[in-house]
Amino acid sequence: MATAARNVDSARNAKGAQPIRIFLADSQDLLREGVKRILAQRGGFEVVGEAGDGQTALAQVLKTKPDVVLIDVMMPVLNGVDAAREILRELPKTKVLALTIYASDEYIHQILDAGAIGYILKDAKSEDLVRALELVSDGIPFFSPAISKTVVAGYLKRRGESKKPAPYDQLTPRERQVLQLIAEGRRNREISSLLHLSIKTVEVHRAHIMEKLKARSIADLVLIAIGKGIVKL
Repeated sequence: MATAARNVDSARNAKGAQPIRIFLADSQDLLREGVKRILAQRGGFEVVGEAGDGQTALAQVLKTKPDVVLIDVMMPVLNGVDAAREILRELPKTKVLALTIYASDEYIHQILDAGAIGYILKDAKSEDLVRALELVSDGIPFFSPAISKTVVAGYLKRRGESKKPAPYDQLTPRERQVLQLIAEGRRNREISSLLHLSIKTVEVHRAHIMEKLKARSIADLVLIAIGKGIVKL
């Protein structure tokens, strides 16, 4: 990591003083303010936008086209994993760095599967966050030291194995978002308003989700969503 960091410094000095353009996506206002203060004190960064939920983050990132999106895996309306997946589908050159309190294998695997190249915990030192953003902006992966090497090794091994997609993985991006909203306790009319869909379309999505996940009730959907880390108890 030290060699990579030195190479990044050399490349950045050669490029000049172009700031790294950052988008902040986190549901906690205080955290976003804290990150902005850290980056302002450090210099070399420009925060081009921020959002407190995944859907707003997705829309704003597509407009601002930042170099790096710093995003939490747990976000309301659209979780950070699915938001990252959609961002990278539309803007494949954008880099995604997860900033979260969750250190479990499930969250790490999901966000890396979505295309993120870094994962840093919220209890990290400010200098680690700055370094992570610098490295990730140049396409160099960064993981918090607290995340064990075995977790990353396990992910790489799992990624290389060919296997039949799990039922959840067969959901479309829209179906995953509808599942999250259902699990958050939102009714069809509210989902319709949030996603700008007709109630009939929401009902169709709900039916497809239940069929694909072999769920017999809304309670089943909520349990599946909790198990996948989409929502918390």
